[in-house]
Amino acid sequence: MGEITGPFRFTGSLGNFRSYYNSAAKKWVLATKGGATRDLIFNHPAFARQRENMTEFGACGKWSHLIRMSLYDLDELNSGFYMGGITKLAKVIQTKDREGKKGHRSIISSKYKNLLTSINFNDTYPFRQIVCRVPEVVSDDVRQTVIINMPHFSPFSELNWGKRYFFYRFTLTIGQLSDYIWVEAQNNFEPAHENLEDTRISVRTEWLSNNTDFTDISLIASFKDEAIPADDVTVLVALGIEFASKLGDSTLSATSGDGTMALVACL
Repeated sequence: MGEITGPFRFTGSLGNFRSYYNSAAKKWVLATKGGATRDLIFNHPAFARQRENMTEFGACGKWSHLIRMSLYDLDELNSGFYMGGITKLAKVIQTKDREGKKGHRSIISSKYKNLLTSINFNDTYPFRQIVCRVPEVVSDDVRQTVIINMPHFSPFSELNWGKRYFFYRFTLTIGQLSDYIWVEAQNNFEPAHENLEDTRISVRTEWLSNNTDFTDISLIASFKDEAIPADDVTVLVALGIEFASKLGDSTLSATSGDGTMALVACL
């Protein structure tokens, strides 16, 4: 695989070569085609292990998509190849399933919630390098209501944003994440609970001035009464921050991507 740097570029296939634009890497890529045919991969006994890996990897991709959709309100604060990191974590969790046979191992993320907070959603602006405060996260017994507290917050000493800004605001998003399990009757992987991405709730602070010495920040989000999470569902607690410049006395300019986010807790 190579990178196209000259003036002549094309998209698609040409003989044994294919060319495409990688939007995340911001590069034109040229790669060769080849390898086993689709018929061989899906039918020949020699590719049995590869078929097992493909089936499990497909489940990892679908589970990763559940995380993205559960936190979709913060999607513009993501950057880079973060989905690859989530898929890699899915595989780590999948290999911990000692009950399922190879090719049918489930992703029981509800047993490994602590691993999810290691996900880096923004390669350009990692959240924990931008926000120098570990927020307090509180929830009720059934995890319906989540509270984030950052008392006596100082933007001067606790925000490390390289660009000039005048205002900032935080967003709390709570979502629900299902395990992704092998269902023998369907001969397929499926989420243990359907449509949990529709339960997400987001709340925001007002735009806060960077000239304020200290601010008590508290955000409260609650799932609807009919969407209280089941015991085997993971509650995702994500915190995002955006930065804005000032165009006039009453006009703010917030550029998409000027911010970052992270999972600060998984309950």
